[in-house]
Amino acid sequence: MQNREALFRTLLAAVTVFCIILIFAMFRHLKKAEFDFNDKKAEMIKENLDLKDNLSSLKERTERETKASKFLEEENKKLKQEYSYRVDVLTGENVSLVKKVKELEEKPLVERLKDALEVEQDEKVKEYLEKVLYNLVLIRSGKTVEADEPPIVTAAAGKSATGGSVASQLAPQIEESETVQAELQPLPTAGINGKIVSVDRKDNLIVVDLGRRDNINEAQRCIIIKDGKEIASSKIISVRYRVSAAFVDDIRYAYSMRNINEGDEVLVVQEE
Repeated sequence: MQNREALFRTLLAAVTVFCIILIFAMFRHLKKAEFDFNDKKAEMIKENLDLKDNLSSLKERTERETKASKFLEEENKKLKQEYSYRVDVLTGENVSLVKKVKELEEKPLVERLKDALEVEQDEKVKEYLEKVLYNLVLIRSGKTVEADEPPIVTAAAGKSATGGSVASQLAPQIEESETVQAELQPLPTAGINGKIVSVDRKDNLIVVDLGRRDNINEAQRCIIIKDGKEIASSKIISVRYRVSAAFVDDIRYAYSMRNINEGDEVLVVQEE
């Protein structure tokens, strides 16, 4: 009987120890599972935050590019209208000039000289025209003409009623004396040169006269130059055939969007 009780106690103790070990193992397993769950949860929260940041950035970029595209379309429409207007004006001026030239060509040389003398104000040019007219009359009458060297004057000295230079029409000896010199400012780096055709200061956008035909691509840097100096830098965000839109994201110290104007030079370089 005592042996049976001792055996029972031994078995009970063994079962108790086994249960304790089993409970401890299960506790450790549950604890590890809890740690793994918390790590996974933290990782999912981080991924969710990253996705929200990416979504916000993508939304902002989409809005900016949509706004730039709309602005570019409006500027393109304005440029087409301006181009059409200038073509009409130039066509009208060309027709008027052709008509005036035709009328002038139909007149005899003597009549043209007389008309030129009536509108001429410069005394030297007038004197020269009178001499030409006098010599022409002598030639037609068969008399000898003295070969005097004609005076040299500038073409800007005498203007005809049609807006052209009388001396350049009637005297090949008259020479143009005015010259224009332009100093070329050194550019900061090599690239494709162009000009700003429109500025949207509210949204930091500019439109330049360079596009796909000039091998311009999105993400290229567009340097804005004034007086030979770089005052700002922008990024090409939308490209059309003749024009492109750029977002001004870097303005040099002491400058602002107010310093960026239509007609300013730009230099498009490859994004590094």
